[in-house]
Amino acid sequence: MRISKLGNLTGLFGRRAACAALAAAAIAAPANAYSIRICATGDGWGIWVEIIWANTSGNYDPATHAGLIEYNTMGPFNPDDFYFLGIPDGQGGVVDLHGEQHMVMGAYEVLDGLGTAQCTVSWPNIWLIIGDWGLHLINSPVPFLATLPLDGFTADGEGHYFASGLNIPVDFEVTRPDGTTTVVHRTVQNMELRTPLDLTPPPCLADLDGNGILDLQDINRFVQSFLAGCP
Repeated sequence: MRISKLGNLTGLFGRRAACAALAAAAIAAPANAYSIRICATGDGWGIWVEIIWANTSGNYDPATHAGLIEYNTMGPFNPDDFYFLGIPDGQGGVVDLHGEQHMVMGAYEVLDGLGTAQCTVSWPNIWLIIGDWGLHLINSPVPFLATLPLDGFTADGEGHYFASGLNIPVDFEVTRPDGTTTVVHRTVQNMELRTPLDLTPPPCLADLDGNGILDLQDINRFVQSFLAGCP
């Protein structure tokens, strides 16, 4: 069972040290190192999702450092990155799921603060296929979002945002192997986001004229540069 490391920005470093660390981390994590990890856990359940930039899309705005990021990934997954206990099996008993996830898709939204001392994150939806089971976040009686303090950086310069002690009620629709469904109520107690401080996708290196598409002009520029000795 995985649990997120508790962190607290207060006392970890002063305002000036935080600014210096943020600047250094932004340099250490270029856009082409785009890798994120999102997490939500509570009593008896936990979902961690690791995603590379190639498996994401969305309307992230690098000017405001905010936006919705959608993802769809087939893994590979760590079996310890999912567990969900006490699911009604439809026959009067319960089932505990642990691992065996082989597809995860959904979205998360950075509302503000990415690259600062705290980041507000929403997790509006997620779908998982776990063996012969399906799990779908269907609604939340209150907004599924939290402001996560920055509590450190990875060796690659990614920021680690984390908050505990939350109390966010959420509902999951679970599809059993026989096709029947049940709604399971849970509470989010911890949320985590590990992310580069800039989510702008890396540029296409073949787009030499920078017009957003690969066309004949790019090929002509490549040929001209090659004949000129690749200056």
